Amino acid sequence: MVSGSEFEFREPGTVSAASVGLSQKDLYMSSMALTKIAEGNTKEIKRIEEKIRELENYMTVPKQEGKTQEWPYYLHAIMIHDGCAESGHYYSFIFDTAN
Repeated sequence: MVSGSEFEFREPGTVSAASVGLSQKDLYMSSMALTKIAEGNTKEIKRIEEKIRELENYMTVPKQEGKTQEWPYYLHAIMIHDGCAESGHYYSFIFDTAN
């Protein structure tokens, strides 16, 4: 069992309804809702991981079918803000097209 100031984690199957102040039905419904949320999150994580793999493959393969990879954009400048929403400093780095 892991304890914290705001929560207590117990292994599945070790929680009784009475120990957490719920009826057996409420505990069952909560368990089912959390299971559905976990399943949805697992599906979303798998979808995101697949998209990451696609993007990594796209970015790391310089040639496809014997052709040089064409990128849809070129980086010309970077703008950086250092500070908070109310104040701070801006720095810019601009690509020198003459050189």
